[in-house]
Amino acid sequence: MPSPVPELPALDTVVGDDVPLRNPLSVTSVVTAEQSIQVTFIRGTRLVSEETARQLREEFLAALERQVGAQGGDARGVDTRAQTYTLPVTPTQEGMFYLEEQDDPGVAAYLTRMTFTLDGALDSERVLQAWSRLADRHPILRAYFTRNADGSVVATVDPALELDARYDEAFTEADMLRPFDVTAGPLTRLRMKAGGHCPR
Repeated sequence: MPSPVPELPALDTVVGDDVPLRNPLSVTSVVTAEQSIQVTFIRGTRLVSEETARQLREEFLAALERQVGAQGGDARGVDTRAQTYTLPVTPTQEGMFYLEEQDDPGVAAYLTRMTFTLDGALDSERVLQAWSRLADRHPILRAYFTRNADGSVVATVDPALELDARYDEAFTEADMLRPFDVTAGPLTRLRMKAGGHCPR
């Protein structure tokens, strides 16, 4: 299994001198099909020196190593495949959590639903097994959000959290709009019924 923090490519992405940049330094990342992280740094050469960008890259990698670790663990020695652990959240996630704490918790404004209709016989047990394996591969599907004593918001990933997935002939449109409790999880829901799949 490749390391989650591989050697990065060249420091700068080449862009034309006439290309406007929104920020002096931008960092983007993507997880590849080989389960490696590809990170791209784009800097405004007149505002951010190569040495400054290189130093920021080293700090970025060090932080990533501490947070993600390698081979299913992290720098604290936690086996993320077996134990509950926490992850930092993005500003957008923190804002959504703040809205959940207000007078209308569980609002469905950010709820995304997907419905699939498939032809052929439905083997619900195999679908449930596949759903479980998907969550094993992407532990964030077993995450929920809490606020620490210091006020910071974190995502808690619990590998033992039971998924909300089942065959349910009585599942209705109203059920698809039922809000989630972001402080308890799981934050996904899968329902199947004769004639199609209704995952959310």
